[in-house]
Amino acid sequence: MLESKKCKIIDATCPRVKASQKIVERYSNDADYVVLTGDKNHGEVIGIAGYAGKNFSLIQDYKEAEGFVLDDSDSKNIILLSQTTYSPKEFLRIEQLFKKRYKNLAVMNTICPATNERQTALLELCKNVDGVLVVGGKNSANTKRLYQTAAANCKYAAHIQTAAEIPELFLKLKKIGITAGASTPDLIIESVENALL
Repeated sequence: MLESKKCKIIDATCPRVKASQKIVERYSNDADYVVLTGDKNHGEVIGIAGYAGKNFSLIQDYKEAEGFVLDDSDSKNIILLSQTTYSPKEFLRIEQLFKKRYKNLAVMNTICPATNERQTALLELCKNVDGVLVVGGKNSANTKRLYQTAAANCKYAAHIQTAAEIPELFLKLKKIGITAGASTPDLIIESVENALL
């Protein structure tokens, strides 16, 4: 419809997501089988799954991976890949489980390096602050995972979308760390910083 109106269409899909789409499209239709780890309600995962043929499964977490059984796996190459913002730790656990289970496993770590870097930096940050504010959308998968990491590694952690949501407690802490989801606008991060000054 847009083409018929002579609109210019620009594909702004992240190159890493596009690569995952191509992998799924190529390998889920042949003698291979593709397993994608990720959140079934996430836009990226829904989009990638749209490229899948009949030889495809989505696994959301380690528990689902434990229950996953692929019949006649000896006759298929199994390709394991992931949502770009998936937990690196969880992906590694699933990878190790599958390596024990399937001899024809090929692992394609499609997690965005920035996701890993954010998690690593957050762990270091947690050691040096009294509390951590995680800024980003409530539906953002990578922001939720950042919050889970902060909550597990720091005495006080909160997931906020705007400066107006900063809990009163954080205004009394001496050292506060701030991290943000991949798609959180700089303006919102700056407003949170300014509200803490």
